[in-house]
Amino acid sequence: MLVVIRRAHTIRDPDQMLPWVYGVTRRVVSWQRRKSMWTRFVPGFHAESAHPMRDPERDASDRQKRRAVWELLEQLDPVLREVLVLCDLEDRTDEAVAQLVGVPTGTVKSRLRRARARFAETAAARGLADEEGR
Repeated sequence: MLVVIRRAHTIRDPDQMLPWVYGVTRRVVSWQRRKSMWTRFVPGFHAESAHPMRDPERDASDRQKRRAVWELLEQLDPVLREVLVLCDLEDRTDEAVAQLVGVPTGTVKSRLRRARARFAETAAARGLADEEGR
């Protein structure tokens, strides 16, 4: 979500926003899955361990932002959070989520729209959006 919040202002055509968010989400989830595989199966491996060239202040800031994003997710209504996580973080289709949750596809789409909007509003209010409020 931080990637989306930080880079959304670079999208020139609003019609390309959803495909772009989908692509970013897929790449982030894929990276997260690969990272979690290493942390589970390689003893002592920590994907975010300190690197000599990394800036400790930036690392701390990034960790703080990640915690803030998770807090935002936790504050969402559970019904909205469920759909947002299943669709955007677990990369499931609207139809698959509808079947999993037991509601019509249209309900999933409207919940997802509301969840994204509330997440964006709350992120902006907490200063997690960029300078232009995106």
